[in-house]
Amino acid sequence: MKLSTVVVAALLAGANLVSAATIHVYSGGSIQNAINNSSNGDEILVHPGTYYEAINLLGKVIALRSTAGPELTTIDATGLNASTVEFKGTEGPNSVLEGFTITGGSGTLRYNSRYGGGIYLVSDSTVTGCIVRGNSSEYGGGIYCGPTSFVSFPTLTDLTIEANSASDEGGGMFIGDSDPKMRDCTISANWAVNNGGGLMFGNDNFTTMSNCSIHRNTAGGDGGGMFCVFSFNMQVTNCTFTENTAGDEGGGLYKDWDTYITLTNGIFWRNSDIGGMDESAQIHLAWSPNLTVNYCCVQGWTGTLVGTKNIDADPLFENPAGDDFHLTWLSPCINRGTNIGAPTVDIDGDPRPTMGTVDMGADEFTGDHALGADVFSLSASTGGMVYFFLFGGAPNGGRSYLMLGSLAGNAPGHPLPGGVTLPLNLDVFSTFVYNHVNNPVFQDFHGNLSWGSSTASAVLDTQGPVPNLAGRTAHFAFALEGAWDFASNPVVLEVLP
Repeated sequence: MKLSTVVVAALLAGANLVSAATIHVYSGGSIQNAINNSSNGDEILVHPGTYYEAINLLGKVIALRSTAGPELTTIDATGLNASTVEFKGTEGPNSVLEGFTITGGSGTLRYNSRYGGGIYLVSDSTVTGCIVRGNSSEYGGGIYCGPTSFVSFPTLTDLTIEANSASDEGGGMFIGDSDPKMRDCTISANWAVNNGGGLMFGNDNFTTMSNCSIHRNTAGGDGGGMFCVFSFNMQVTNCTFTENTAGDEGGGLYKDWDTYITLTNGIFWRNSDIGGMDESAQIHLAWSPNLTVNYCCVQGWTGTLVGTKNIDADPLFENPAGDDFHLTWLSPCINRGTNIGAPTVDIDGDPRPTMGTVDMGADEFTGDHALGADVFSLSASTGGMVYFFLFGGAPNGGRSYLMLGSLAGNAPGHPLPGGVTLPLNLDVFSTFVYNHVNNPVFQDFHGNLSWGSSTASAVLDTQGPVPNLAGRTAHFAFALEGAWDFASNPVVLEVLP
């Protein structure tokens, strides 16, 4: 009995000495061989090169990472009649695929059809920092997320899913009986013969998407950017849908039967379908009306969809023709979102918010020409207060500023001697503000930026009702005096009847 106890103790001690291994794969080697020889808890580090193979993680809880990132490390399954990467189904959240370009895949056979050209994912695994490009399949040209024995819960972050195709649905991704958490992803230039050029969701619950840019995807049928059917409690936050195209309806997003979606802090702009670029081309609501749109920029917004604090104004992207959808300093989407439920960083990893309130869309403006406010509307019958936040950039600490308003819009604006343009069309209201700066109504509209942080604050206090401004829209902006070489973005204030 004593001997048995000693033996057991020795065995347990030996087990504790076993540690996870790190396996290296170099160009010319086989990633699959490394997976075959790995054990749960191991890490496989793949060095730069192109690896011509299709791989399967075999249900193992391992971390498969490149050492130099996706630009220098490619897994290419061209001609192999398989998904480039397959997760067998028993992997867990600690099964990680990170830092590869995934290309050349043609899908895994399931239900007599092919799914997931680039990645076939039927587990709760994590895929991060990968480029999924140039794959094809019937469903999910780039990625297929499907069920394990019930529903899978994968995590997808920092992915670029581009130039994939589906001969049926889901050019970039097909998600069915899976509830992925998607963050900081770019889904672009994908194509589907039928529905869901970028993304196709079906039979999903509690899917979340944040900080994603969905642009230039094409569907022959409905949902150029995204198609959703039988999807419950989807939360889509701070995502940008732009320049997607549908051959039929819903260029940006098509919401079909029994789908419940909340869209928050989003941008839906220049998406097109058979009817043009109106509101329905941005967000097409079919069948049940279970859709809520809050704090979004929607081209052609009519107010017929359920929601609040939405705008119809050109977001003024940096360079759309060059796929640069960052906000310029003149964008009306700056400081127009809600902080409730918003991510704390944007698609680039920049912190949110930069000026008190988060921006709409996947990008948070981080430039030096920032003017923010805590509210963007007032009631004419009651009036109220607006708190402004001024940021002039580190080089401008201590400089004096002047803030003005206009009821005549912000374009083309007023040129300043320093070669910049104040984004206000100066009018009688501008003169009124100028003549009353720093009085109880326009508090601290003239002052100096702090030396340390180049910031300041100002307050508009209407001192009661303003019936003469009912239904009007005011713009405010500030400039730095002296050289007059700095002007902020405009802030919009709507005076509601």
